[in-house]
Amino acid sequence: SCGSITGIGYPFRGYEDPAYCGYPGLELRCDQSSNATRLEIQNMTYWVLDIHPTAQTLRVAREDVMENHCPTDLVNMTLDYTLFDYSASYINVTFLYGCQGNVPNVLFSCGNNSLSVLPGDLGAGLCKASVVYPALQTGDRGSFNFTGLDQVLRQGFDIRWIVDTGICNECTKSGGRCGYGGGTNQNQ
Repeated sequence: SCGSITGIGYPFRGYEDPAYCGYPGLELRCDQSSNATRLEIQNMTYWVLDIHPTAQTLRVAREDVMENHCPTDLVNMTLDYTLFDYSASYINVTFLYGCQGNVPNVLFSCGNNSLSVLPGDLGAGLCKASVVYPALQTGDRGSFNFTGLDQVLRQGFDIRWIVDTGICNECTKSGGRCGYGGGTNQNQ
């Protein structure tokens, strides 16, 4: 339990729990200062905003967006596709940093910088860097409202964990406990 995230069990485990208590790569950490649950995915830290065990979904947001209103770590987000996949309710938004010339855009203030923000998954082009960030889509498929962009980004986006917990669900329903077998590399 940490902040608004409570009562979460297998396949997740807490940072201080033994490794067999959760599936590898699904370790939740609690930051006491911000009271936020965090999860590392592909060497990037995400705040876990919500967990829906029956749907096997998490709502996450990049830590740099939660702390700075925009991506400050100039790398695209990548998932570990052996553990996670995107849900269908997102759209990619590209942040363009240090652009030369005119770029059709929505200007977005990030600290001392003005960024260009466009819908879609775009490369840097004439800009120094680009960061693609998934955001919750609004309205029709493929549409995005840039008004209040910082709040939209802080709402995070949904990802689905793809670990098969069917056997564990049956085990816990009968009063048992589930864990991950170190020697067998499977749910036990």
